[in-house]
Amino acid sequence: DESTSLDLYRFLEPMNLSAKVTNGDEVTFNWDITEGANMFALEVYADSLMTDMILSEELAPDQIPYTRKLTADSEYWFRVQAKHSEGVREASKWAVCEKSIKTYAVASNLFLKVADRTANTLSVTWTADPEVDRLEYSIVGSETVMTKDLTSDEIAAGAAVITDLVPSTNYIVSLYYFSA
Repeated sequence: DESTSLDLYRFLEPMNLSAKVTNGDEVTFNWDITEGANMFALEVYADSLMTDMILSEELAPDQIPYTRKLTADSEYWFRVQAKHSEGVREASKWAVCEKSIKTYAVASNLFLKVADRTANTLSVTWTADPEVDRLEYSIVGSETVMTKDLTSDEIAAGAAVITDLVPSTNYIVSLYYFSA
């Protein structure tokens, strides 16, 4: 007699776990559907030891791949378990994704522009954004970077003045936000 199936007391672990980050903070979780399982437990953690759970979902096979918005500028770890709602077999062991997931902040174009220049100052403007926190500037060709932390008034106005510049010198100015 040829055996064409296995009678297992528990489900096999889901295989080929992956997570893809899109738009900075949207994560699409995916894995191979385990035969016979009619639901999957997805757990997402904020630490590699998997003690700080931030998400726990029960998902049907037709919900895989599953997309969820997570906090930007964070690192996550996840695991998946195959189950059956009527307990026809024991749940699988947990399948743990080997790689962490890193989300990131995405800012709209802030359109940094020079509004005015004097011998020792540079006035810049940008599209106001509450996540902006600093300007960094340097002399072209120099590795020395100077930082101007923005005040709440400058952030709200979308404008700031960089002072104490060297006359007749070209500068590179960058606007930073959040954790970028």
